[in-house]
Amino acid sequence: MAVSATTRDGGFILVLVAGLMVLICVLAAFAIDLSRVYVAKTKMRNAGDASSLAAVGAIFPSSASPTPNWSAASTAAAKVLQGVSIDGEDVSQVNLVFGWWNVLTNDWEPGYPAAPGAIPVTVQQGICSASKAPCTSDSGCAAGTEFCFIKQAPAVGATVRKETGVNGGAIVASFAKVFGWQQFDSLQAQSVAIADYPRAVSAGTVFPFAVSQKVRDDLFAGNPSSVGVITLTDAYGGGPAGQWTRLAISGTGSANLLADYISYLKDPASGTPSPAVRVAGYDNPAYLSYNDTIHLENGTMTALENPILDLIAAGKPRVVMPVVATDPAPGTDLIVRGFVTVELTEVSSPPLVLKGRLILPTKLVR
Repeated sequence: MAVSATTRDGGFILVLVAGLMVLICVLAAFAIDLSRVYVAKTKMRNAGDASSLAAVGAIFPSSASPTPNWSAASTAAAKVLQGVSIDGEDVSQVNLVFGWWNVLTNDWEPGYPAAPGAIPVTVQQGICSASKAPCTSDSGCAAGTEFCFIKQAPAVGATVRKETGVNGGAIVASFAKVFGWQQFDSLQAQSVAIADYPRAVSAGTVFPFAVSQKVRDDLFAGNPSSVGVITLTDAYGGGPAGQWTRLAISGTGSANLLADYISYLKDPASGTPSPAVRVAGYDNPAYLSYNDTIHLENGTMTALENPILDLIAAGKPRVVMPVVATDPAPGTDLIVRGFVTVELTEVSSPPLVLKGRLILPTKLVR
């Protein structure tokens, strides 16, 4: 019996539809499982970020000397992962590597990261701020005209894996296994965090107070007196803890103008002042960087109490301050050696007393 063209076409369409249904089922099965993989990788990346930041944040404050405490870093990384789960399984393993991060090239120093479990060489390398000659301290640079710019920051790399035998094993396929795909193995996420202070800041974001390098160095050495609240306007380590500054402009300043500048200080996070007013000659007009020169003011600046109180009351107590030489004498011009974040905690007068807590800066770089 002859078969009509319509019947043949109908049969072909049924076969085509059946094939498409199979394909759709395959794609749907993989889509469901791949969505689990995507969620898992996101959680792995978050776990890696959290562990590297926690590790690098523990390097200095828990140390009794400027030598990085890599053991404390490992402990902190493990602690932050407690209770974290990926695809229903607890994260019990994170692979950490330690080393030095070059802040100029924004990459690991040659030879780093060290092999897992290896402890890096503890002497930080730098370059002289003007001549660019290699150095490890100011004594290796021309006295009075330059300083040793430490180009290395301690870094922790974290790798979180989910595979056979690690962190609950590989992700077992739910639907894709019907089509022969049993599991998703060898998933991993990596991150790198460093402990380092800023080298440059954007316009209008610097609080007009210069901090002694002695204070900043003690923060990185884990000295409890600097990790806690200190009186910034008092003596510290045989010299002043800091001094008011007119930032990049030389000359004698006015307390009232500095007060106006603090009132209009930009939020470093958003870069937005409120109201949008600049105090001409009293803010950092473009950006302020290490090796720039700033002028330190004379006087106690009693007029600054109210704008600082307003800054704290507005929920913006964390400010960025320039770091200068160990003994910042009023009326002098000094080279900026970097910047540090300070959380202002108290201000009173007369005389003006300013207190704050230095914050160890950590950040993800990869």
